[in-house]
Amino acid sequence: MKRILIAIFILALAALACGQSGPATPFPTPQNSVFDSGRTAYGFFPSPPEVSLDSVFKLYKDLGGHADFVLIQQNDPWEDFVNSVDGESKTRTDLTNQVALARQNKLEY
Repeated sequence: MKRILIAIFILALAALACGQSGPATPFPTPQNSVFDSGRTAYGFFPSPPEVSLDSVFKLYKDLGGHADFVLIQQNDPWEDFVNSVDGESKTRTDLTNQVALARQNKLEY
């Protein structure tokens, strides 16, 4: 019986320790947007579920309307450049094209 009371006491103490001390912060709404506050806002933009030429163009157009900066991060194709830096690489071509799309949509990269 004593162990049960101690366990209940520990659970109650943990529940009190984890409780909020004040009201919850409201989620941003269109009327209360973090982007209107003058502060820097960071976020992720959804990528298209299926990659196609049209979906990539639309993605960069949408990014240009909502973002100032885009982080382009791809794995380095080290295998393509074992013999020299002049090797052909689809990844390198894709990266070059993404930089061009970022420039066209007035995004820093």
